[in-house]
Amino acid sequence: MICLLMNGVVDKMSVYEVNGNTIIFLVQIGLVPKRAPKRVKSTIKLDEWDSISSKWIDSDILVFNTGHWWNRGKLFEIGGYFKVNGKLKLGISIMDAYTTALNTWASWVENMVNTNRTRVFFRTFEGKKAYETPNVSTTI
Repeated sequence: MICLLMNGVVDKMSVYEVNGNTIIFLVQIGLVPKRAPKRVKSTIKLDEWDSISSKWIDSDILVFNTGHWWNRGKLFEIGGYFKVNGKLKLGISIMDAYTTALNTWASWVENMVNTNRTRVFFRTFEGKKAYETPNVSTTI
């Protein structure tokens, strides 16, 4: 998508990717709760947007590319788990977490972005293996 945009834009500096920031999963990265199991190294707040999102509101084009982060190898195996309403959800499946995050994302776009001005693109992938969950069921 960026390659297509770059071909049609006169000022190439007006097309950019935010670098040097925390990885964004469409939603906010959070701290690990004090009583969390040792396997939890980070949390993803499924119901909150990252604070950097305010910088995107007046963009001409927003391209969201998220599917590659929502898989077992990039989440559970590196200690990433989910939070909803401030509570750690160890047993939530990746598919349920992804659905919650997409609802948060859609709500943000609907309420914050003027889609008459800004073109919004969303890219993901489909894959049953990507949405497997660990064999754990706990809420902290």
